[in-house]
Amino acid sequence: MKKSQLLLWVSWRRLSFIVAALASALLALLLHLGSLAPSLSPTEKATLASSSTIHTILVNPLQGPLKLLDWLVTFSPHTHGLLFDRLPSVVLALVSLALFIYVLRHWYGPRSMVIGFVIMVTSAWFLHVGRFVGVDIEYFAGILSLLAIHVGLYDHDKRRFMIYIWLLTNLILLFIPGFIWFILLSLVWQRAELLVAWHKLSPLVNRVGWLILAAIGVGALIWSFVRTPHLIMTWLGLPQHFAAWTTVLRQLADTLGAFVYHAPQNSQLWLGRLPILNIFLIVMLLAGLVFYAKHWQAIRTRMIASYCLLGVILVSLGGPVNLSVIVPVVYLVIVAGIAYILHFWLSVYPRNPLARGFGFALLSAVIAVSCFYGLQQYFVAWPNNPQTIAVYRDSP
Repeated sequence: MKKSQLLLWVSWRRLSFIVAALASALLALLLHLGSLAPSLSPTEKATLASSSTIHTILVNPLQGPLKLLDWLVTFSPHTHGLLFDRLPSVVLALVSLALFIYVLRHWYGPRSMVIGFVIMVTSAWFLHVGRFVGVDIEYFAGILSLLAIHVGLYDHDKRRFMIYIWLLTNLILLFIPGFIWFILLSLVWQRAELLVAWHKLSPLVNRVGWLILAAIGVGALIWSFVRTPHLIMTWLGLPQHFAAWTTVLRQLADTLGAFVYHAPQNSQLWLGRLPILNIFLIVMLLAGLVFYAKHWQAIRTRMIASYCLLGVILVSLGGPVNLSVIVPVVYLVIVAGIAYILHFWLSVYPRNPLARGFGFALLSAVIAVSCFYGLQQYFVAWPNNPQTIAVYRDSP
């Protein structure tokens, strides 16, 4: 095959994946969006009320990204439709998927990227938060934004535009409660790349412009705290009143157990107390932990571990930070586990096409069952659960 034909084939393959991925994501996120849950839940109504006017947002700019999207939707002629009320969350969900794919492609390669996309887009948790008018999707997209900007800065630290994208991303994330700690933590892991990017930011006018932009963003946040100082604790991701240490330990156990044992009871967002992960994903999570344990010296490993640890602490304290800040990182570890298992199998049978084909077929079948389970859980079991029906039927 000629080089030009090969390049054309690669381009068509990429385009086909992008089209298929976008169509699948839109189908999963928009299917029965306004009818699966036939009314707004109390949380959804409170979220929309907090972004009803620009004045309301300026009084309390926390959760700013989602609030601005909700406010922009009010200019639509179909403002009162449930589909349009939930559309801002769908937008953030699509952004999350794009960021997730970007990180997967750079960390694990194209094959794992496809596997990870399929698992994520059929994940019950992703479908719940991506189709719900609430701040959960903001935390979901936020942590993926930090990971994606880390990858981008590492790959393009010598390009001037990258440090501007880094700054804008972090300024937006500053308005999400609790993310100040993740931003500070990311500075530790990105310090070398940031220094290189800063030195490449020339002439002097570019550095001055960068500093002015940073000052405007931080100044706006400080001004809001001067006017409403009670928001500071919320912005820090901390509760207004700390619980006893025994309660915090119990909440810590609940946070960790939510993935493999019992999730919190919240009929607005979840089916009963089912764990977030099914048995297949739990096994792959263990495999991913083994993989990263073998590469403990890598910055990526320590960064993932530190994000997870910080997320678990903030969620366990009972403040505004929720489980959605941890879930994407856990799924990245799961995809690493799948890639690790598949690599092990192929290394055992490097030249046996029958064994290799059997391994691919078995893995594909198990992934298909896992995806079907997630779709059934969200689209069939959850909306027909009596507790879910009661919440959405009886919501004031």
